[in-house]
Amino acid sequence: MSRPVNSDLRGKILEEAIGIVYREGPKSVTMRSLAEKLGYSAATIYLHFENKEELFREIALHGFDVLTRAMAPAKDIEDPSLALSEALRRYIDFGIEHLELYRLMFEDVGMEALVQQLSAEDQARAMEPWNITRDIYARGMSQGVFTENDPDLEASIGWSLVHGFVQLSTAGKMLVSNNGGQGFGALRSALVSSRVDALKKAA
Repeated sequence: MSRPVNSDLRGKILEEAIGIVYREGPKSVTMRSLAEKLGYSAATIYLHFENKEELFREIALHGFDVLTRAMAPAKDIEDPSLALSEALRRYIDFGIEHLELYRLMFEDVGMEALVQQLSAEDQARAMEPWNITRDIYARGMSQGVFTENDPDLEASIGWSLVHGFVQLSTAGKMLVSNNGGQGFGALRSALVSSRVDALKKAA
């Protein structure tokens, strides 16, 4: 038997949960705490989200939608090298600026588990940031700017690089001097430039 769902109330619950993630981190999100903050019974929360895992999947999808919007302007840049640089930079900035949401997306939920549990439509939402970079790689190869290779492979390598950068820097494990506050920015630029340069065809 399906659960009776009020879409407005479901949206309100989700919005409050996202707010808690930003303010306090994912570990502070519980069905009981949501009920208390919203003035509902825990049973009402469970009518709209079967469990915390379902709620976290919806928050993660929200995160991927935000990441997609952040990266989307890179698609409109004609030069593939500049487009890829912009996409990678915007990915890193999203991870830094939305740290708690980013952690929920990749640690509390996890990309592989998320995709396996979603409808085809929601899978596409979760994969759209990856697809943005994949399409830029493919465009660069078709235009002869990047060395010919599997764009799926290159997209996954690039994702691994920027994800690792975000993880190391937010964990305080990035070994970089902070000269005038420029250390992080200089390292980010160097990472992005080295990635793009490695793809370019030799003149």
